Amino acid sequence: MNAPVTYKPPPAISKLGIGSPARVLTIAIAACGLFLVWLLPLEDMPTLCFTRQITGVPCPTCGTGRSLHALLRGRVLDSWHFHPLVIVFLAGYGILCITDRWLTKKDGSVFRGVRLWIILGVSGVLMMAVWAVRLRLGAIH
Repeated sequence: MNAPVTYKPPPAISKLGIGSPARVLTIAIAACGLFLVWLLPLEDMPTLCFTRQITGVPCPTCGTGRSLHALLRGRVLDSWHFHPLVIVFLAGYGILCITDRWLTKKDGSVFRGVRLWIILGVSGVLMMAVWAVRLRLGAIH
């Protein structure tokens, strides 16, 4: 029987610790997207939120684009004002990406299933709680 084929990254990628071509492509697409957000004048653009346009009520993610834009321009307090969870989620996601060992067993196999659902569940609850508080305080612009 043939042995299963495993991917072995080229030495240059292995030394950087980046990993598979899919991860490199993901990083490149994210970098391009962040660059485009940095370029756009989001303060002068109308909202793209369909929920807000249809119902008049801002959705839980309203302000994240402007928050990310402000953060990319170095305006941390403005970013926090537009949506406080952008900084929290970016920091958490960055930590998870850097410490990928947290999602890996000692034998090298990955057990993302349960922990990923816990992370998504906690993130969703946190997003809804912050949304409710922001709606109550009238802090969503």
